[in-house]
Amino acid sequence: MLVILPSLVLALYIYATNYGHYLAGQRHFTPLSAFGAAPSQYAKSHKIAAMSPPVDQQLLHAEHCNMVFGKSGRKYVGIDYQGGVCGHCIIVGASGSNKTTSIIIPLMIEIKNSRE
Repeated sequence: MLVILPSLVLALYIYATNYGHYLAGQRHFTPLSAFGAAPSQYAKSHKIAAMSPPVDQQLLHAEHCNMVFGKSGRKYVGIDYQGGVCGHCIIVGASGSNKTTSIIIPLMIEIKNSRE
């Protein structure tokens, strides 16, 4: 019994660690992968950095602008078009991801209010 318990704990540790690497994108494992020998490109900080690229300074606004895509820190990310003239925009998202509620309807209300 005393031999089985440490083996079980070690096996669970290796499984959990390798599963975490798998979720981060790694698909090939070595016997030492669970002990910190994983390639650096699978580290979570690199994944997070790739998912949050720097925002172009022209899209950052201190105040709410006409078409807001989100926030970066304390600034709004969006397009501030002048004179009610809006360029073309494509909105891509999964079903039920609030494309109409969060982008189309507020934009149409804003355009209507700017023309009155």
